Amino acid sequence: MIDNYNIEQGDQSQYLRNCDSSNGYEINGQIQQDHFFSLYNKAIEKQQKINQKQEEKNEEIKQQSNKIKIDYNSQKILLKKLETHINTILNRHQIDEQLNYERFCNVLVDLGIATKNDHMSIDLWKLLTLGLDLDSVFVGFLFNILVILLEKQLTQSQSIMLLTDVINVELEDQDIPRQMINFEELEELMFRLINKFKLLNVKFIDGSRGQSSQKKENQLCNNIQTNVKKRQIQDTQYTDTINRFEILYEHSKVLQEKKRKLESQIQDDPECLFKPQLTSNQTKRLDNVSTFNRLYQNAESMKMHKQKLKENLNRQREEEELMECTFKPKLTNKQRYSFKPVRGESAIIERMNKARQMKNEKESFYDMEQTNIQNRPHQTVPEPFDLSKRISNSKSMLLNVEIRISKNRKARICIRERDDIEQVIKGFAKAHQLNQDQQNVLKENIKQYIN
Repeated sequence: MIDNYNIEQGDQSQYLRNCDSSNGYEINGQIQQDHFFSLYNKAIEKQQKINQKQEEKNEEIKQQSNKIKIDYNSQKILLKKLETHINTILNRHQIDEQLNYERFCNVLVDLGIATKNDHMSIDLWKLLTLGLDLDSVFVGFLFNILVILLEKQLTQSQSIMLLTDVINVELEDQDIPRQMINFEELEELMFRLINKFKLLNVKFIDGSRGQSSQKKENQLCNNIQTNVKKRQIQDTQYTDTINRFEILYEHSKVLQEKKRKLESQIQDDPECLFKPQLTSNQTKRLDNVSTFNRLYQNAESMKMHKQKLKENLNRQREEEELMECTFKPKLTNKQRYSFKPVRGESAIIERMNKARQMKNEKESFYDMEQTNIQNRPHQTVPEPFDLSKRISNSKSMLLNVEIRISKNRKARICIRERDDIEQVIKGFAKAHQLNQDQQNVLKENIKQYIN
């Protein structure tokens, strides 16, 4: 509308300016839309690159973990020790013996697979009982399931070696009736257990990868140590089990051997004329007793010292008790007091006994009479309810007057036929606390009123 008005008035410049501004808005909007679209595409490309890098990193980790292998003999020895460790735990029971849930949890705790009463123990128990609510499982079946779980936890080569070269036992086919087992539930339980053991496998791979990188860096410096370890492993390959303290003990032997070789090289080197005091002090310090032995000796000496002090204290107490007591106080003579008998004692006791006997007889008599009355047979004659036939025993009123006892106190006295006037007046006086004069005055007034 504005543009038409400008054209009719001949203002061509204003019309052109409006057209340029509208075109400018359209161009700016298109530019902003293109800019947002380019940013969106860049974000998608960036996310794809990040995902691709992550996949490449995961693939590289998997390849490195597959490349990491222990030599064949060492791997076989370790798997043999693992198998013997399982056998030593499971062979405490017979093959045909059945384990309940508590003993089953104890076996898992000894193997270090799971803690007692956790989710993995419960799932494994359900798997062993074949989904049925059984109270016990066979030891042989438990061993086969543990072997399967260890295969999922170990690498592929270790699993093959465990089955072929270590265990060397073929699993027997067992005919299990399908109508008694829910195989879908068993597969689900097995899948959950495998996923849990995969986490342990990832931790094992990460630890071995870190150990391999460190081993490559220090390979040249530890040739002597690795050779000694190989000899130790070859010497101990026929042993059944090896404990943690034995491994540490063997490692300490390696360190001692390395230290001895270094000391011999320093002493036997003729070209090395400079021998500073630091080295001699260090060797002297190394030759001394180790820290744990020194602490143990100190603890033993303190324990012996405390024991000696305790023995000395007990001996002094015994000697003090055995010593003769020199204190002898002068005690007064003990006088014997004589008590005079009470007069009529026997008569009083006899009278009390007689009164007690009479009371008991009276109570027994009343109890007997009460029972006799209750148990006595009687007959009840029913009668119709009629007020007209009842005899009225009501007494006629002779006197009903109000008496002023004090200034602010009043009371009413009532006298009927055949009532004793004196008894009524005494009861009234007792209830209202009247003295004798007031009673006499009240008595005279009532007699005058009645007469």
